Amino acid sequence: MILEKYLTDSKSIAVTLIKFALLLSISITAPLLHNQIITGSLVNAALFIGTATVGVFGASLICLLPSIFALASGTLPAALAPFIPFIMASNIILVAVFFYLKKYNYWLRIIIASCLKFLFLFFASLSIINFSTSMFSWIQFLTALIGGTMAYFILKFSRTAYEK
Repeated sequence: MILEKYLTDSKSIAVTLIKFALLLSISITAPLLHNQIITGSLVNAALFIGTATVGVFGASLICLLPSIFALASGTLPAALAPFIPFIMASNIILVAVFFYLKKYNYWLRIIIASCLKFLFLFFASLSIINFSTSMFSWIQFLTALIGGTMAYFILKFSRTAYEK
């Protein structure tokens, strides 16, 4: 009985680690596409899926690396490197809001989390770098909504496939 519980726990830990590694891989390779709408949508989808499957802590860890890879790949201009902590924080806001509103409708959670991420980045760019580029404005809201929509269908498909 103890061995059975250990093996079951080990299997679930391994599955969680595989999910985490896959989502992290997607989020750090997405900037190589050099298109903010595609990159942002993929990263946001990975964050929403991560929150739903590996939890808020695992998804928060995923929040930390995409910006660094975007800088390294040239998707994020070098002049905006000091803004990376704010991008990381906005991703954590997205994950935390989506997670802590879990008793509400999925789409409402996506809209609120996306809106708060956008507002944080927009006002941070206005106050810190004294202007807002399109990189930190409406496109953040759009890519978060697209990512949330992608995540919805991926989660729905994976749950349906798993249940069969």
